[in-house]
Amino acid sequence: MRLKTLVLASLSAGLLLTSGCAGTASAGEVEVSAKEMRFTPSTLRVGAGRHTITVHNKGTLTHTFSLNELGREVTIHPGKTRTLSVDLQPGTYRYVCRILDHEGLGMHGVLRVSAK
Repeated sequence: MRLKTLVLASLSAGLLLTSGCAGTASAGEVEVSAKEMRFTPSTLRVGAGRHTITVHNKGTLTHTFSLNELGREVTIHPGKTRTLSVDLQPGTYRYVCRILDHEGLGMHGVLRVSAK
């Protein structure tokens, strides 16, 4: 019985973590993966407020995570992780990789910020 309870608790925790990977957050931490010519998730949904965006480069090339409308950018080398903190007002923001033509090849996404 104890093993069954432990397995069910582990599965429940896994479901909660998986649902968080859909790119939705209210305030706080947001995670994005960068890999050749794409960001995952490509759409992020958050509530207004202060957020820390953590970007993991899982590819073999250097990438940027650029929020042009906010004038914020980090460069992430292969296998590395970088973070940036931003205060977000309601609206829609585009994030891109500004290295060479990575954006034109599909490395972009949308950050949708709703009112709290």
